[in-house]
Amino acid sequence: MVYAIIGRRKQGKSTLMRFMGSRVPARMIFDPRRMFRADAHAVVATTREEFELACDRLLDQDVSEVVYSPSGSLQHGFGHFSEQMKRWIEEEPNRPIAFMIDEANKDFLDTDNDAFQWAMRCCHWEIHQIMLTTHRPVDLTTKVRALVDHWCLFAVRQEHDLGVVRERCSVEVANIVQQLAMREFVHWDDTTGRYEIKRDAESWRCTIGSPVQIELPDDDGSAGLGSLPGDKPVAAPQGKLFM
Repeated sequence: MVYAIIGRRKQGKSTLMRFMGSRVPARMIFDPRRMFRADAHAVVATTREEFELACDRLLDQDVSEVVYSPSGSLQHGFGHFSEQMKRWIEEEPNRPIAFMIDEANKDFLDTDNDAFQWAMRCCHWEIHQIMLTTHRPVDLTTKVRALVDHWCLFAVRQEHDLGVVRERCSVEVANIVQQLAMREFVHWDDTTGRYEIKRDAESWRCTIGSPVQIELPDDDGSAGLGSLPGDKPVAAPQGKLFM
């Protein structure tokens, strides 16, 4: 499942991604701005070698979160990140994970990145969650936009961006996003062609730097991940972050 979370600064797109990702028991985060921090269950890596070792620990369930903030080229760093995405999907086809990519843009989200394109197309739809935050719809290439299942659109004003919203969602949604207040967003489900306006920012408010502490129920996971925001999450391979 692929989510695109789109909004200008201070709207809350990275906070929303943090909340969504914390509903999944394992997380791999690409963090160019160094917003996410290490703690007892999270490791931050700045070099390829550190990142690969941290991913080994994630696969071994020694940690639940790995953050990669490459110290060099973002394009090269994201190439390494994409390789580890592909590795996880191949080695853990039934184990849920959130791949969280903050501040995505064409400068490093290159469509010639074969590993990322493979991950976008071959991830297991209800098990591997790919989340992208970006400032504008046009910051994502048309190839990437074509593979997005869910759009979380904060206020959009520029005509070029509204054109993308009209094309990918609907004229009605494009009209609505122009009127949204701060931290309100529209969730567009591309699989059903339906939308919902989310106005209660307090329901997903959290600290970006650390995972949201969510107690996962002891069950077989048949209930799915529930909706966002609100429903109780589960450590299940089935389900979506939205219903």
